[in-house]
Amino acid sequence: MKPKTMVTMNGVTVEVDERINRAALTQVRREILDGSGSELDARSFLSDGNIEAAARLYPLTRKPIIIRDQANDRDRERNAVPGLEIRIGARKATWRFIRDTVDHGERDYIKRTLGHFDTSKGIKADWHMDVKEAREEARKIAGLAANGQVPAGKRTGRKFAEAFQDYLLYLKEQAEDNGKPPRWMQRVARLGKSLILPKWEKWTLAEMSERRAELAEWYRKVSPGRLTSANHAIRIIRAIYIREAKRDNSLSGDPTKLPSAAVKLRVETWQKKNTVKSGMAARDFPVWLKKWCTLPPIRRAYHLTNLLTGARPGELARTPWTNLDTRTRTLTIGDSKAGHDIPIPLSTPICRALKIARDHADKSGLIFPGCEQAGHHEPTFSKAERGHSHRRTWKTVATDLGIPDEMSALVLGHIPEGMSAKYAIRQMLLQGRALRGYQRRVSARMLQLCGQARYALNGHDLRGSIRARSAHIPST
Repeated sequence: MKPKTMVTMNGVTVEVDERINRAALTQVRREILDGSGSELDARSFLSDGNIEAAARLYPLTRKPIIIRDQANDRDRERNAVPGLEIRIGARKATWRFIRDTVDHGERDYIKRTLGHFDTSKGIKADWHMDVKEAREEARKIAGLAANGQVPAGKRTGRKFAEAFQDYLLYLKEQAEDNGKPPRWMQRVARLGKSLILPKWEKWTLAEMSERRAELAEWYRKVSPGRLTSANHAIRIIRAIYIREAKRDNSLSGDPTKLPSAAVKLRVETWQKKNTVKSGMAARDFPVWLKKWCTLPPIRRAYHLTNLLTGARPGELARTPWTNLDTRTRTLTIGDSKAGHDIPIPLSTPICRALKIARDHADKSGLIFPGCEQAGHHEPTFSKAERGHSHRRTWKTVATDLGIPDEMSALVLGHIPEGMSAKYAIRQMLLQGRALRGYQRRVSARMLQLCGQARYALNGHDLRGSIRARSAHIPST
């Protein structure tokens, strides 16, 4: 058995490794008695026994004890790693690696937490890191630093707020390259301000990857009542991390290390199987008409045009008057979801609905100003009587009239499977007369379903109240 050295300091006797530097302990004793310094520097060999002995000195010092791994002329320690140190505090002993660096003339420093040392006797915990393991980790970081590949620390790495702002610029540039307005960038910015950044702006990406359970718990709390926004938020966080990982070698590209790896997105209502898609049946048209009569003129024109054309509500609300071609009698929906313009042939009822909008136009240049959210949040109508549900209603009426699916898909702006966008537009031009005929039949059928109900708008029925009296809006 190796001889044991007992050291008594201020009445406290501790067991010390036989190789401990007595000069260092004398210095520690002197600093304890003098009360000088906020940290005590014990310059001794780094060994498991010395660290345990120093840890037993803490009740006497009441100040953090730092033991640095460095050689001196007397010790001749060959395995020392400059910059490696262990900080012994009240509750734990932490391995740290601190070193100054110079990269292309710029001075910086590395400060990384490597792990923790279990100072208890007996069987060590699973997280215990001994001297040998700490030196190996320190050498890895020192080697990366020598090659200019210093990994970012968990607290000194890139903040999520910075990566989020860069991602917004990326989305804006992507929209400009595609010739489309940055609507998705604006939506991501609003979602970040209201939901994502209040929680994660001060976190580093490395921390989010390390503590994936935190993101899963956050998702569980915010998803009730706003499931769609919560799912979008998780997808955005995942996209930001993957984008940054391509530029930062310290961020793991392993799918199991993504911040969102622990999150299982819940299924939204529209994704569930056997979910009935909302839309109006034939018996619902008269009820819809009565509600429609109570709306302001611009919103009446908007909802009627939406019903008669089957256009996407957001795209229709953003359509300017310049997209109306009176010569070809078409209304072009620009910057559509499919990535191409959708020319919609106009029927007489659609022209009369546009006449209502023309009579109440403002200086914005939009056909339906202020209606961008009306398709989703019009309180007068139920979900089946507004917005995207009108596309399903239009398709149902077209199918009931026997209109071919390929033709109805072209009017709605859908590209049939196996058909390119260029060929679809060519078909729209070649089938223009036929498409106009189909549009006329669908509009006539919808007016018929509404019945001959009368309502208080200039004292006319549905057909008469939207009569085309403007030379700018032609009739078919």
